[in-house]
This record gives sequence, structure tokens and C-alpha cells, in this order.
Amino acid sequence: MNSIPQDSGNTPPPPKPIKGSVPNPETSEAAALWADCPYLRPSDHAAWLRHFINVEINLTRLQAGWVPATGKLEWKLWVPGIFFEDMQHARRLRERLEEMPRPKTGVTDTEAGLAGFFAAIAPAGHAATFFRVLHAVVKPALAAAYEAYAGKCDDILDAPILYTLRGIMAEKRRQRGEAEAFFENMAFPAADETAADYQRHVETCLAALGTLTPEYRRGGVMPVTPVARPAGPSPAKTVHDPDLWLAEPDRFPSDRKENPFASTLQEIIYHNATEWQVVGPMCYVLHDAPAMPFEFYVDFSRHIWDECRHSLMGLRRLRELGFKREDFRFPNGGDKPVSPEDYMAALTLVGEACSFGRKRGSIIPFLRQRDFRSAMLPEVDCNDERLHVAYGHQWVPELYLRSRGDQRSLKQISDDVRRAFVGSLEKLKTASEEERRAILANLPTLCSTIEFAHLNFEANAGPVAGDPPVEERSKGVAT
Repeated sequence: MNSIPQDSGNTPPPPKPIKGSVPNPETSEAAALWADCPYLRPSDHAAWLRHFINVEINLTRLQAGWVPATGKLEWKLWVPGIFFEDMQHARRLRERLEEMPRPKTGVTDTEAGLAGFFAAIAPAGHAATFFRVLHAVVKPALAAAYEAYAGKCDDILDAPILYTLRGIMAEKRRQRGEAEAFFENMAFPAADETAADYQRHVETCLAALGTLTPEYRRGGVMPVTPVARPAGPSPAKTVHDPDLWLAEPDRFPSDRKENPFASTLQEIIYHNATEWQVVGPMCYVLHDAPAMPFEFYVDFSRHIWDECRHSLMGLRRLRELGFKREDFRFPNGGDKPVSPEDYMAALTLVGEACSFGRKRGSIIPFLRQRDFRSAMLPEVDCNDERLHVAYGHQWVPELYLRSRGDQRSLKQISDDVRRAFVGSLEKLKTASEEERRAILANLPTLCSTIEFAHLNFEANAGPVAGDPPVEERSKGVAT
């Protein structure tokens, strides 16, 4: 065995400091010398970036809280795409923040002044009023704050940050134009008598802050909302679209009178069209959940937006095949989840985890019919579902921990939620304990028990239209 080399006593002396240097530049003298610097230092950028990330998180949660209060399906499917983009803006800012000193602190901690502002603008008399004022007043103020930040940056010193800000500012401008067009084409039929008062209130709240940059005025008191009976956010009961033909809660339409595609290959298209039913409950979760890590808001906003996309895919394909939305009865998404963590556990660890068999199983039958358009729905859906199940694995235990102090492992939670799910099935009420254990022994057996056993991929609902004309491919929700 080799012996450890001994110090010969000839250790070189420590290097002499460079003439004029100091061991720690962050001294009171250095702070005084930096005080009049016209440039943003890395520590300054960290504060500005952290501020804007926090604003985007708060606006995302607020928008999500208002989705269950929207009484039109088109609004429920449009809004999540906007707050997904907002969280993508926050993600890009976070990438720049990671390059700055002490990057991981404070992005989800809201200062008292900002918290007061968001609480003051949250209540409105109608969902349409909230979203109109958000895009007419608040989002432009945020865009102006980003412009102010960019104006403080140097073209060379701060080039990476400017690159990120320019992309965000362009997308905020695009959002504004998209919102104006959407509101013009998708107006709510109901009038809100408090709309003008609410807009003045939000403008007053912004005036009290002065700006949505980190230089906002602190210590002020926000005015009291003029809305006596707010419709949101996070209403006690979901507002459903009166134009939708809805089934009773907890019942999935499977009769040809309610679902013309029942028990056929094309029912997979209908399944996609119904995925909007989880958007409202998931938006409750995003708004109501306790403070979570930054990555949760990025992942969860993507998850919600994916469900909207899946529904839009299905609704568009129904129209292309010659059907109207009114031809179908839709499952009722239900109201506010009693337990957000239980809802997400059931959705990601059972519902989505068990959806791969039927979705993947439909792809080859569609391709055999050369119905590429329909085959693309489960192809894309399955790719997204992989992400969603992974999100559940990561965030469901964290939701339980932060909501209840529940420290169960992912496996324990999965076993418990699947056991409860099997216990709730009417067709298994008379099953023996041994039969239930066999069903729960592995995921494929469980999924084959609870999934749509009536599906028949050899049956067709009628002639398949094939790919639609090119001019039809960009259209949105079936009406």
C-alpha cells in the first residue's frame, strides 16, 4: 500500500493580493460607490426578474380562478392558453434569473404591496368583466413595466436579458390583439351593471401602485372593491355553458341517442371533445392550492392548456365529420373539488394513467381506414398524457404534504387512491375482497376493469370523411 506523501515543508506561500484589490468588494464603501451607477448590476437584475416572475404567477393563478366562473365553453378553452403563455414568460425570466446571484429565493413570495393589489382586483361582478378589464387595463400596464425594464438595460451588458424581454413584449402585444378579437366575436349575452365601476376600481388600484415594476409605491392602502356580490374568483359552484347538453354529474353518456359515436371507433374523437370537463376543476386546484414551488405553476398551466387543446381537437374533428356540438350530450365536469389533492391524484394516477390503452389502441384502426386526421388525435393525446402522468408523480405528493402535512409516498398515495376508486365502482359493489385485490394487483388489470369496456374499434359510426379541405383545418370550436 502506498504511503501518504508527507509535507516537505516547502509549501508555497499564499499569493499576494493584486495591488489595490480588496478581499470582499461588497463593503459599505463599495455600496456607497455603486449608489450613483446608472446601470443595473446582476444583483439589481435578480430583483427585477424575481419581481416579474412573481407578478406572472399571481396573474396566472387569478386567471385560473376565474375560469370556473365563465359560462361559455369558448372562454373556458381560450383563457388557459393565455395563462400558459404567461407562465412560459415566467419560465424564460427564471432562466435569466438562474444566471444571477442567489437565483432560487423569493420567486413565489409576494410582497405585501403586490399581494394587496392582486387581492383588490380579484373580485368582479362577471367573468367577462374581469377578463376584459384584465386585458384592457392590467396587461397593458404589465407590458409597460416590461418596456420600462428593457429601457434600463444596456444593449451589450444586458444583451441576454434584452433578448428575453423583447420576445415577451412581442407576445404580450399579440395577446392584446388576440383578446380584442376574441371579446368581439365571443361576447357574453349577460350584461354586468358593475362593469364600469370595476374598471375604474382597477385603474385606481394601479394608480395607487404607480407602476407594475419593482419601483411601485409601497405602503399605500388599496381601495375597497365596489362589487357587492362578486362572481369569482373560485366560485362555490361552477358556471356551466347553458348551450351545452349536459349529463347528470358522474355519468358518461354512452347511448347512441346522447352520443352518436357510442361503441364505435369514432367514440375516441368524442372522448377528446369531452376533455374540457376537467379544465374547471383543475383551474380550481391551480388557484386554491397552497403556495407551491415555481415549477409546479409551469407544469400545471401546461397540463390545463393541454386538456383544452385535446377538447378543441375533438370538437373540430366532430365538425369536420359533419356533426354539430348540439348532437352530443357531454359529461358534467362537476363543481369545486372538495380536496384538490384527491382530485389530482385520481386524475393523474388513475384516469390519465389508464387512458393509454384505448387511445393507443385506436390509432392503427384509424390508419387502416386512412383516416390520418382522426389518428392524429390519440397520437398527440398520448404524447401529452405521458407528461401529465409524470406531473402527477412529481406534484401529487407535494400537494398532499403542503395541504395536509400528509407525508405518504407516491406509491402509498397511488395504492390508496386506486383502492378507493375500485371501491366506488357500482359494478364492483358485490365483488369479494379477493377479487378486488386481484384487480388492484397491477395497473393493466385495474385499467381494463375501469376503462370503457363497450368500445368496439371494428365498428364505425358511419362514413369517414377523411382529411378536411385545407381551408377547414384552421377553424376552432364546433358550434
